[in-house]
Amino acid sequence: MTSKANPCYVCRKLTIETYSKYSKTPICSQKCREIYKTPQIYREYLQEGIEKSIQNAERLLYDAEKLHETERFSSSFLLSCLSLEECAKAHMIWQRKFYKKPIFEKEWNRARAPFKSHLFKLEEVQHMLDYIAKVVDDSGSFERFQKKHAKRLQRSKEANTYVDYNFLKKEWKTPNCGKSDSEVNLRFSRTVLSVIKKLVAQGL
Repeated sequence: MTSKANPCYVCRKLTIETYSKYSKTPICSQKCREIYKTPQIYREYLQEGIEKSIQNAERLLYDAEKLHETERFSSSFLLSCLSLEECAKAHMIWQRKFYKKPIFEKEWNRARAPFKSHLFKLEEVQHMLDYIAKVVDDSGSFERFQKKHAKRLQRSKEANTYVDYNFLKKEWKTPNCGKSDSEVNLRFSRTVLSVIKKLVAQGL
């Protein structure tokens, strides 16, 4: 009886081979077998990462809103930015799940890797909204999130987190976010969170 061919877990080529005689995981070659053994977040665990990232984004945004209500605008701004980053992380994990690709440990833990870089995650918000604009009916309501705005937002986040020194003006700078900036970022964070939740729910 001929065995049924299945897509290789790693490269997606059809194969009748498996990882081992005790395993049902389709693996087509020794090269793919070595890749499969590499530390990674396997595809079947990606959905949990998406859900946990969204839950954390909701927690951060809720705390940001509470801080805004008590006029702690700098702290609110920081947390709403972190909520945006968690939304971006959820989107990046979702992309791996959609394309049936795992996340390798070296990708996840490298300091400048997308999953760790604050600026990259803020830029990812742009990619997410650009994608959504093509497939979601109410896409016209989404603002275009320019790459230069991601950099500006990252600088604002740092300015509302750390004490710094301005050598030109010869003065110390402390976090001092205004109410309007805090409100704008909260509105944007709510929009992004609703977008990623819609994306995941619709399986786009």
